[in-house]
Amino acid sequence: MNRFDRVVQFVGLSGYSYPHTRVRCYNFASELRRHGFKTRVMSFHDRIAPNTPEAEMYGLSDRKRISLILRALIRLLRYPRSVLYIQKLHYHSLSALWAARLTGQPYILDYDDFEIGADPYGVPLFCGFKNNRFQDVLFGSAEPEKILASVAGKAAFCVAASGFLREHLLTYTQRVVYIPTGVDTDRFVSKKTYESGPPVTVLWNGVVWGEIIRDNVLFLIDVISSLVSSGFDVVLKIVGRGPFMSEVRSYARRSGFNDRFQFIDWIEPDEMCTVVREADIGVLPLVNDDPWTRGKSPTKLFEYMASGLPVVVSNRGEAVSVVRNEQNGLIADGRDQFIESLKRLIISAQSRRELGESARKTVMERYSLPVLGSTLAETLKTYIK
Repeated sequence: MNRFDRVVQFVGLSGYSYPHTRVRCYNFASELRRHGFKTRVMSFHDRIAPNTPEAEMYGLSDRKRISLILRALIRLLRYPRSVLYIQKLHYHSLSALWAARLTGQPYILDYDDFEIGADPYGVPLFCGFKNNRFQDVLFGSAEPEKILASVAGKAAFCVAASGFLREHLLTYTQRVVYIPTGVDTDRFVSKKTYESGPPVTVLWNGVVWGEIIRDNVLFLIDVISSLVSSGFDVVLKIVGRGPFMSEVRSYARRSGFNDRFQFIDWIEPDEMCTVVREADIGVLPLVNDDPWTRGKSPTKLFEYMASGLPVVVSNRGEAVSVVRNEQNGLIADGRDQFIESLKRLIISAQSRRELGESARKTVMERYSLPVLGSTLAETLKTYIK
């Protein structure tokens, strides 16, 4: 059978509005079509439960989760000779794993977050079932590490979104390829000018879904407050939503510099490119140094860099593999270095231009969708016969 005759079915939990599904399902599927593959995307949110709010997909009852899995399984079985691309190892993955078991279809595991154990605040990272008995019966184990070992070991190959995740997956299988989340460089294009009148705009965007993200944004508010108190004309634009955003807003109000913080609740993903391009500096602070932080593929960082923004990132996680200090961005170790790095960029439009243009070049060469799509296409040809 010709390898291109198979349909590659992407199975994701979230919808188009969440970057892991948008890039790693919808965009990867589009890139594969450029290489002659037939593809389909089955997002649990978009196709199976469109009336369920996006964030609630991770908190459904076990009974509801099983209902969605069975409905998805029926749809997957309509294409019995396809290749199943499982994006994230959550409860939704069972639909593809069962389809593979019933039909003998090969599957690929796309692992883009470290989802074992809990985050630094004790929040469980694996979204399987609330009842461990369901977990044990349906996944074959109640322990996320054993589930990952089994699923990764039986996959045709695994796709790791970061170097940290690649090393972790290699303990279970040697069939691992590194493909970061990347960015659409046709949509996210360079700034027209770096000559910005005051104030200088610093941008952070994302979903503040938990304390681990909340603390990153609170760190930024402290940094900007320090800069403003020192006389720097700067504002922080925060674009996002999430259950912990109210705490972020309250913290900003208590800073004494509330007028220096601009909040935008939500921007449609396809409109984010305009917001990014209008900013002057992109930031990626990471307060915690833990497995989840080290494993995260920094989507917003790729978007900033593709847009020609100079970036300041914390000295940890996958960002350190992307940013070369003083060449295509600035790496800051702690609060004081973060402040000093931002001072440099606020003062000098020339520094913003030089680092921003180099950032765009880096992304075009290593993290654009065509580059990542080519890697995925070649890997499929190698492992799927």
